[in-house]
Amino acid sequence: MRFFTALIALASAALALEDGAYLTHVHPNGTVISYDAVTGALVETLTEGPLVDSYREAFANKTREKTRRELSKRFTSCWGTPLDRFNVDFAVGEFKAYIGSWGSGGYTLCAVPPANAYYSKIVGQVRIYYCINTNNWCGNIDLVDVNWALLQMDTHCAPYTSSYFQWDGSPEIIGKALVTTAVCLG
Repeated sequence: MRFFTALIALASAALALEDGAYLTHVHPNGTVISYDAVTGALVETLTEGPLVDSYREAFANKTREKTRRELSKRFTSCWGTPLDRFNVDFAVGEFKAYIGSWGSGGYTLCAVPPANAYYSKIVGQVRIYYCINTNNWCGNIDLVDVNWALLQMDTHCAPYTSSYFQWDGSPEIIGKALVTTAVCLG
């Protein structure tokens, strides 16, 4: 029982972001900086801890050759981690509402060197996100893009599991994952 209680305490400490919408920059050294997507206020800067360690390990293990290969075609990846149905549905609804609020011009996100960037909506332990998976790049999505990406994920992967979709020749990704999962690594 103590182990279980300690595990819950550790997980809670690692997840400082509450339900909400965030713009996050992920630096190659693993540093994670999050801003409130509505107010622009700095919410959190992580330089150590389980999430930063997860990003550092993922950056250390990835290969540069992989990026060129993945950018050459549309790509759907199924991680397979089960996600809470209610939280996915609610997060997707909130994500779509935010993207839709930008009108027919869509939502534009830019990743400024040295960091990648993503916009995410967090509900419970679920993160729905739009990522610019490289630095020095701007992307734009609208509701058509969001619906297409979600359809591709749910067609190629089991519904309500972690996955992502990436467009042809672009570092733009829409995905869904647990908040503890390192995303947008470049």
